[in-house]
Amino acid sequence: MRCSFCKSQLISNSSKFSKSSNEKTCLKCHRSFSSPKCAARLKTWFLFAGFFACVSPLFLNLSMKGISQLLPDGNIKMATSVVVLGRGPDDRLERSLTASELFYKYRVNIFVSGMSDAPEILDHLAKMGVPEKHLTGERCSQTTWENALFSDSLMEKQVKKTVILITDEPHLLRAYLVFKGFGFDIIPYGVPREESDLLSLNQAVINLREYLALIAYVGKGKLWLKSEKQQRADKYQAKQKIIDWGCSLR
Repeated sequence: MRCSFCKSQLISNSSKFSKSSNEKTCLKCHRSFSSPKCAARLKTWFLFAGFFACVSPLFLNLSMKGISQLLPDGNIKMATSVVVLGRGPDDRLERSLTASELFYKYRVNIFVSGMSDAPEILDHLAKMGVPEKHLTGERCSQTTWENALFSDSLMEKQVKKTVILITDEPHLLRAYLVFKGFGFDIIPYGVPREESDLLSLNQAVINLREYLALIAYVGKGKLWLKSEKQQRADKYQAKQKIIDWGCSLR
């Protein structure tokens, strides 16, 4: 072992001034320092502490809420349509209510995307009085990327210019980036969940999954515009699936 300061090997195993057996004293410069093993243990401890702090409910919930607040607002009055993304049966009614409120306020067309969610959300909207001529959707997408792909393939060009994108706040960042990658001009519109407690474990799990999904999308290159050749290939496959599966609704 060498002294951390003067590199001398004249090291005392203990110091009468030291309260820790891991602390050493250099006999040449008379300085005290911790042994490498102790420093390694401290480094490991700090790494573990940092990791657990990052996956704590407070950090996950607070950071996700902060990120959603940083997304651009946009001018809703300039929107030409609303796109509603399905995220499971528990969220369908709340999304339907949000979309219907926007329709009655701004008279914009509504497009609903999601394999199992779109049919039911469209039914909810029809029962809420939204005329069927303003309702369209697709029932083939199973991922956020497919939401954007099929929306891009089925929506008319004139209603894609500026889109209000409705989804839950944890999902908003990934959905926003994916739809921007497909050329949509997006106004993000987060639907707040009933669970708003920053210490909620359930909400923290949802946010952690969304962070992991975001990392996966970055790794797969799904957050930015692809080459023209790849775009043509994706759209061709989407159009074939739309025909084969009968994806278009209304």
